[in-house]
Amino acid sequence: MLSKPQTDINDLLLVKATPEQSKITKQISYIEGDPSELTLEQYLELEKILTNLEFTRDNFQVWILISKKDQHQEAPTILSTCGTIKRKALVKDTTTDKSDKLRGVGEGGRGNVREIICHSIASVFTPLNFRNNGYASSMLKLLSDILVKELKAEFSFLFSDIGPHFYQRLGWNVDDHKEIRFNVDNNTHISDSANNLDNNIIVEDTKKIISQDDLERIIQQDCQLIYQEFSQLDFSAFLVLPTKPNFEWHFERSKIYAKIKNVEITTLGVELIGRSINNNKNNHSLGFILWFHDFRDQKLTILRFRSNNQKVTKLLIEHAKREAQRSNLTQVVVWNPDMKLFPNVKEGNNKNDDNGELVERKDSLPFLACHYKEPSHFSHFKWLLLEKYTIFCRP
Repeated sequence: MLSKPQTDINDLLLVKATPEQSKITKQISYIEGDPSELTLEQYLELEKILTNLEFTRDNFQVWILISKKDQHQEAPTILSTCGTIKRKALVKDTTTDKSDKLRGVGEGGRGNVREIICHSIASVFTPLNFRNNGYASSMLKLLSDILVKELKAEFSFLFSDIGPHFYQRLGWNVDDHKEIRFNVDNNTHISDSANNLDNNIIVEDTKKIISQDDLERIIQQDCQLIYQEFSQLDFSAFLVLPTKPNFEWHFERSKIYAKIKNVEITTLGVELIGRSINNNKNNHSLGFILWFHDFRDQKLTILRFRSNNQKVTKLLIEHAKREAQRSNLTQVVVWNPDMKLFPNVKEGNNKNDDNGELVERKDSLPFLACHYKEPSHFSHFKWLLLEKYTIFCRP
């Protein structure tokens, strides 16, 4: 059988989708994509809700790849599609090379912490009858040009389920993708204490994160600490800032599936309040955990957690296990954890071990591109806080 001829990228255009074209791409991805527990009507309704939230309303854009000869058609054939969303990020670049100046980034910001707008790429999809023509590759090359020349983007990132090679050859570098999995079932014993860990820490109270005020306070405090910690780094780094609209988008997503499963979500996470016995300061936040109920994969995935202490970490994970158990979910999953906080977790641990199993993820692989450096020159950037809150995808 003869292979299909590859389409010349010069014959293609990447354009912003109209609302009607955007709806068509959603319908196609629902019909031809991975199976969903939602009906098409439920799927489109969820899409409508999510795209009208603060996180996405003015920040999300659907793109379609079309043939130049169709550009004046009212309904051009959609050859491939993707979405982008603007995200707040921090970047610290301790190096400068020739490619910086070629792309318009001088030495003035060298070593300084800068808040930037980056772009998250999502929902890369080619309809079945147009696959194996190189359309997705052409679309991403055109998108990269738009990001650099029109949107003046310095960084973009995405998550992929198709392995590392496709996006790497297009200029995005794969990053860390390990996770700890804690299995949970009705027989799982969940401890209420961590008395064998760090007796210098006294936990006085556990506060459920329920209200929007709680969420806003915790995120503000977290971002203040992130700025302080990031400014002290002595290496080049990048991170996506956690924002309240970002978390609201994840929570709204889980609520729709919870309604279908007839499960009530009562808490967004927990915060531990306490103090160290070595000082007389008032009680303060020792750490927090924010979670996402993933009813499709039967997991409670940790969106974001802050802890600098093994005892606090253990207690936070125990609360997450309890929430998973209450919601009939079978795992608690932590993305790219700081292994100093999980001393008993080893790679290849027995998956039935209460301490958790460290594995390399096969899906949702993270990729980062720095658009003001040549691909071979930005591998020194360390992507920090590569946690679940960073991901954006369709329902």
